[in-house]
Amino acid sequence: MMEYVIAKYIRLSQDDAVSDSLSISNQRLLLDSHIEELEMPNVTVLEFVDNGLTGTNVERSGFQEMIELVRCGRVNCIVTKDFSRFARNEMESGYYIEQVFPLYRVRFISVSDDFDSIKYKDGTGGIDVAFKFLMHEYYSKDLSKKVKTAKHVLMESGEHIVGAIYGYRKNSSGKWEHDPTAAEVVRAIFNMALDGMTTAQIRDKLFADRCLAPREYINISKGKDIIPKYNWATRQIWRILNNEQYTGTYIAGKTEVIRVGSRHKVEKDRSEWIIIPDSHPLIVSKEDFARVQEILKPSKVVSDQMQETIIKGKRKMQARNYLLRGKIVCGTCGYAMSLINPNTQRVFRCMKTYADKIAACHKMKVASAEIEDAVMTVIKKQAEVVLACDDLTNIRKTNSDERQAAAYEKQISQLSEQRQQYYERFLNNEVDRDAFHAQKAQLTAQINRLSNQLAVLKQAERDRGASKKVAALAGEVLDKTATPKDIVNALVDKVLVFPNNHIEIRWKFANFAVNA
Repeated sequence: MMEYVIAKYIRLSQDDAVSDSLSISNQRLLLDSHIEELEMPNVTVLEFVDNGLTGTNVERSGFQEMIELVRCGRVNCIVTKDFSRFARNEMESGYYIEQVFPLYRVRFISVSDDFDSIKYKDGTGGIDVAFKFLMHEYYSKDLSKKVKTAKHVLMESGEHIVGAIYGYRKNSSGKWEHDPTAAEVVRAIFNMALDGMTTAQIRDKLFADRCLAPREYINISKGKDIIPKYNWATRQIWRILNNEQYTGTYIAGKTEVIRVGSRHKVEKDRSEWIIIPDSHPLIVSKEDFARVQEILKPSKVVSDQMQETIIKGKRKMQARNYLLRGKIVCGTCGYAMSLINPNTQRVFRCMKTYADKIAACHKMKVASAEIEDAVMTVIKKQAEVVLACDDLTNIRKTNSDERQAAAYEKQISQLSEQRQQYYERFLNNEVDRDAFHAQKAQLTAQINRLSNQLAVLKQAERDRGASKKVAALAGEVLDKTATPKDIVNALVDKVLVFPNNHIEIRWKFANFAVNA
């Protein structure tokens, strides 16, 4: 008898932890009991758990692992406590229950909602199910407001519900305390600033002293085996020098999500922040912190840009829609190159190894105008080659291939139905085990053969589509019917820059990299 796979899906969010009825163990007991009541023979039960994750979206590891098995045809039934455990977003829930699961013939059971998709062969539960989804979504939004209010109260009472910043660590009671090693580095950074050193000079000094960068320090503290590079960024130093929390003042609630389930956050007005003085041990005195702020004032323009880049997340330089934005990469170290002096003579510079004097790309730079001209010149030449190639002109999708693909799909569907019917006859003892396995193997072999042939046709169709798009783009390049920015975005993946001004273009379409 064929194996029947049931997937138990259990989810517990942080906000559910206070309820025993929603605990993982209680959900597991409920689902196990219901599966036993199904009285199905030869059942394999898989369990997928997401602990401490929200139900307002489906970006959950356990959920995604389960759905991947569904798409591979390795799950026959999904059982969950209720709709809200599965998802609280009506559109995402409806997509899976109304479209995905029927397509893969997966039975869906929501125990507490008394919903079993096998009862709705001609539908998905109607208005009752839709209403329950709406109620769960409304509950999620209402719960989100309550959770925000509760967290706000905790913050105002001095509870540190967020992770400690560099220089601190959490003690057993959840309060911040000094991390002796990191705190000493923070103190040294402030002292260097008080001595008049710039952020670039401080960065170089930290590199020369082989001082671990924050991420390296955290990884090594956790026992990870890494090779430190001691590469501090000036933005990290700037962030430390402008962080008032090093004076013992706790600051929280600076941002908020734009809507329930979203990951996008926006900056709140400072008047809405939670600011609690003398909340934890200071590393830098308030007087020294104020002196550093005064020292930083002469570079007010840079300060404003860095404040918006690092603290507010509004990068003024990135907002400018320059031609090769996000495309320029150092060919030596593999990191994105930064656009420097955007208002004057712009250059792309490799900042990753700026402090590493022995690196091949140390202080490597290339003029923005020069590389833009070079890229557009190469694009034009490639476009001329593309349109001159016989195999890229007069490309069209043949009707015969379309008809053949449709025939393959129809045959695969018929054979799959025959295999399912034969399985049902086997369950009803109309055919014996040996005959069933022989027929199943024969049908499966035919399905696999047709699927491979269909895949070849589909790939050829995709290749033709890509070639047609490349030819169309080449025409737009030469006819100048598209803007340079649109052309670059459509054709160029990355531009690698090497020492001695050597560049290498990585195309989005392999067909565009043809040779003359």
